[in-house]
Amino acid sequence: MNDHQTEPASFIKIKDPKEKTAKPYISNPFTLAFEAFGRFFETNKNWALFLIILGALNFLTQGVGSVSDMIASRSAGSTPNSPASTLTANNPDIMTIVALIVGITSIVLLFLIISTIIATYLQGVFAYVALQSEKGETVTLSEAHEQTSKRFWRLLKASVLAGLKIFAWSLLLIIPGIIAAFRYKLLPYTIMSQSADETGVTNTHTTTKKITKGRLLEVFGVGFASGIIPLIGGILGLAGYAALFNQLSDADKNDTKKPPIHWLNKLLLALAIVMILLLLAAAVIFVVYVVDYI
Repeated sequence: MNDHQTEPASFIKIKDPKEKTAKPYISNPFTLAFEAFGRFFETNKNWALFLIILGALNFLTQGVGSVSDMIASRSAGSTPNSPASTLTANNPDIMTIVALIVGITSIVLLFLIISTIIATYLQGVFAYVALQSEKGETVTLSEAHEQTSKRFWRLLKASVLAGLKIFAWSLLLIIPGIIAAFRYKLLPYTIMSQSADETGVTNTHTTTKKITKGRLLEVFGVGFASGIIPLIGGILGLAGYAALFNQLSDADKNDTKKPPIHWLNKLLLALAIVMILLLLAAAVIFVVYVVDYI
């Protein structure tokens, strides 16, 4: 008998090639968003460049619009009211007023419907691209369109239902409405991560509420952190929300304990509250000044 027998295979631990190393849970909103931005840019560079250009154009448009409003307000303030600017009809026809109101209402409703449809479609497209970027997969335009089209009506119905809930909570108190808005911020990611064959709408709300329970401060943190960064803020939020959704979903599926919420999320919340209070104070001072001036 050979004294140098080979060690039985049962004692040799072979690593499963399919075994994946769990990603660390990142609660720091800036770290989470910028790391996700890097993955997004590396995997889907064309989409990233498009979104950056779109953000730059939006930034420039807002700047030009602000300057134009300032010039227009100064011109209007320096020009006296002319007789031609006053109403020439003291007793307008009631039917004319009704027709005008109906026409304006119809135009506004049509605009809201069209804008909601476009916004819902784009949310689905960008959410899908962001989720695939987290997987390291490149997405073509036709693929993003196909996957979004398969889920479009579920996206639309879920978004409208979420909007109604946010509106209803806002009527009661403003704070619950804000909380509801952040609760459903990850709703497009929930739908685009699910199978295209699913048809339920309320279950998407339930799933989103479940994974964000107790972590809404992180949702706020990613949104606020991306909102204060110009030009690339949009893509930071898009990629950051996808990364946040993935780690929240994984923690919920695996029933793993999440780390404490990072202090930066709390700091950003405090900063937002201070900014709101300052804006309210400025508005009160402005109103008082105008009333005294008049």
